[in-house]
Parts: sequence; structure tokens; C-alpha cells
Amino acid sequence: MSATLSLAYTSAALDLGALMDDLYLLLEEKGLLTPEKKQEILNKYEETKAQWNKTIESYRQSLQALPVELKKRPFIKQALADLEKFEGSLKHFYEAHQLDATFNNLKKNAETLKEQLTLLSDHPLIEKFLRGEPILASKKTIQWGRKFGHAAFGIFFITLFYYSHLPQNVIWGLTGAFLVWAFTLETSRHLNPKINDWVCKHFKPIMREAEKTRINSAIFYIVAMLGVYLIFPQPVTMLTMMFVAFGDTAAGIVGVYWGKTKLPNGTSLEGFLGCFTACALSSFVCAGFLFASKLSGLDLFLFSAMGGIVGAVAESSFKKIDDNLVIPLLSAPSLWGIMHLFNIL
Repeated sequence: MSATLSLAYTSAALDLGALMDDLYLLLEEKGLLTPEKKQEILNKYEETKAQWNKTIESYRQSLQALPVELKKRPFIKQALADLEKFEGSLKHFYEAHQLDATFNNLKKNAETLKEQLTLLSDHPLIEKFLRGEPILASKKTIQWGRKFGHAAFGIFFITLFYYSHLPQNVIWGLTGAFLVWAFTLETSRHLNPKINDWVCKHFKPIMREAEKTRINSAIFYIVAMLGVYLIFPQPVTMLTMMFVAFGDTAAGIVGVYWGKTKLPNGTSLEGFLGCFTACALSSFVCAGFLFASKLSGLDLFLFSAMGGIVGAVAESSFKKIDDNLVIPLLSAPSLWGIMHLFNIL
């Protein structure tokens, strides 16, 4: 299937590129748009009209048929938008009575599309696709498997450590086995390209393109939460796990779907508020129902609001560092102080 899509894209791109080159040369040679030049361009278009329509449609379909991890990238969306503009200006130019009024628009859109074709042909992800390599999702793409796993991972370890009532040796035996497996797999894939290819293929729904050559976010998640568990008391650890499980997930979903208002650090106000809401609700549930020392009334409301602020600020801080590392390491000390303030600890 990948080979078929690759061949279709390559063929469509070459056909459109050839037509674009012919048209571009004609437009560049025109000088002043004299009546003779108008007729020459019109005649050229009439000769290739059917070919233009077929080639543009084939190229559009080849872009729309790309793997979803590639199709959702901004540069592919831009290519489709530029193709639409060019197609519209081409039709308008040949149908208009005042050719001079539409010529500059056609030339501008032709130049833009020609640049876009060059950009795509040289783009690293397109080159990987044409070589048959798997393309993974970007951070701006919602991977529901990853989001579900993110939340489920936190819930599982909260349940295992605090509600399973299993003996400590069993809990640490399970945890140790998981840690050995995770770290062995992560180390092996960075040392052996074949293992890395296997991991990228089989864990594709929960991996991102940037993680092909970098440490997987799950490792940061494990290391940070293990550190928090060993250092801080149970209420702090539990709420911190919930911040990572639900706050980070909410920020990602809300930010991708509804994030319009950009903050100075590059995150969105909507994603920040989504994280705040998830962390505030987590704080409310923990302090109102799960902690041994429960809160109520105004204290519960204030604690929840402060927890929401802590989680949202942590999630939006140090964006060049993985969220799964930043959120626990910033949230846990802050929650420890707040819980002392409210006499939870």
C-alpha cells in the first residue's frame, strides 16, 4: 500500500511539475501582455486544458491519500491550499474578459505553487515516505491511543501502589520487571536501527516522529514519577500522578482542537485553561474524597483552584523539556507546600 501511494504521489508531482515549468516559462517570456501574447497563452491552455484538469486533480488526490501522520502536517495543508489558489486563478484567467486584471494573480500563484512543489520534493519527511520509511505523528496531531495510554498509565500505578493492597514485594516486583523491560527496549532501539524500526512500527499509535531519534516520553514519565514516589508523601504523589495523567492530556487535546490564543511561550491559552480545569478537578476529587485528611467548603474550593494553577503553570513551563518530566518535578514540591498550608500533611 505504501509503495502504491509513493508511486502515485511521485507520478502526480512529476506531471504537475512539468506542466508548471511550461506555463511558468510562458508567463516569464510574455513581456507586456500584448494581444498576440494573450492569444498564444489562450491557445496553449486550450491545447492542454484536459491535461491540466486531470493533472491537478491527480496531484490533489495524491496529497489527500498520504498517510494521516503526513497529511496532517502544516506543509501538506499549505500545499493543498496553494493548489486550490492556483487552480482558481488559472480558470479565472482563461475565463476572464480582462486578461490583464487576472494575469498578475495567476503569475503570483504559479510562483507560489512552483516553490511549494520544490519544497515538498526536498522535504525530509517526504523523502522518508518515498523511501518507504514509516512516518510518525507530530505533537500537533492528536493520537488517541497515546492520550488514552497516558491517562491509563497514571491510573494503573495509582491503583497498584495505593489501592491494590498487594504486598510490597509483589508491587516492586511488577514495577521492577516493567522498568527493566522499558529501559532495555529503549536502550536497544537507540543502539540498533533494526530494533528501532521494529519499535516505531509496532508502537506507531503512541510514538511521535521526534522520538525516533530521541528518548521516548514514557521514559521521562517513569523516571519522574518514580522519583516523586520515593521522595514525597502519598497525597503529593497521588495528585502529581493525576496531573500528569489528566492535566497534560487535557492540555494537548484542547490545545490542538481549540487553541487559537497564543501565549508568549508558544502554548495556547485554551490549552492552559484545559490543563487548569483537569488539574483543579483532580485536586477537588483527591482533597474532597480520597485523601485521609479531607477538605470541604471554601478550603476545598481554594485548594482545587491552587492545584489547577500549579498543574497548568507546570505544564506550560520549559517547553523545550518534556512535559512528562517537567510537570512532576515542578508540581510535587509546590503541592507539598500547599498541602502543608491546608493541613493535609
